Amino acid sequence: MALQTSPFSGWRLSGKEAEAFLEQVNQAQSNPLAQASLDRGRQLMAEYDQKGYVTLHSYTIYRVSSELEPIEEILEKSGLK
Repeated sequence: MALQTSPFSGWRLSGKEAEAFLEQVNQAQSNPLAQASLDRGRQLMAEYDQKGYVTLHSYTIYRVSSELEPIEEILEKSGLK
């Protein structure tokens, strides 16, 4: 295992880290939360292109977690609503 740098910002990986890096590059899968965020962003862009403005609603706000939940459900579970 080695991670070496040079004064010219070069990086060298060797051993298990190099193998893990190549595996990640070759078999990469997108993060489902990132994909959902990208999809919502594309919807907003389409709305903006069509209308010239975007309308945001509180029920479209999501908490970052392993599961996407509308903000109303989060508030109810926490007893804040």
